Amino acid sequence: MVIIMEEIKNILEKENVVFGTDEVIKNLKKGRIAKVLIAKNCNENTKRDLKRYNTLYNFELNFLDIDNDELGSLCKKLFSVSLVGVLK
Repeated sequence: MVIIMEEIKNILEKENVVFGTDEVIKNLKKGRIAKVLIAKNCNENTKRDLKRYNTLYNFELNFLDIDNDELGSLCKKLFSVSLVGVLK
């Protein structure tokens, strides 16, 4: 599923989120993630792992049309962000 910019901004303003691969994976394993936003240039191994976790933990995967630098800017971070996890 592809999400548009307004939806991304809305999620970041209204939802509890975690940033980065390690935090998203850690929270996935604990069953705390409802949705994952994935930057278009996210590492292929990470994408593969997320697809595998999706079969185990049943969360929504969203592939974005923006790269990790732009996602980092949208998240108001001074670093690039490849994954954003939306908490349940």
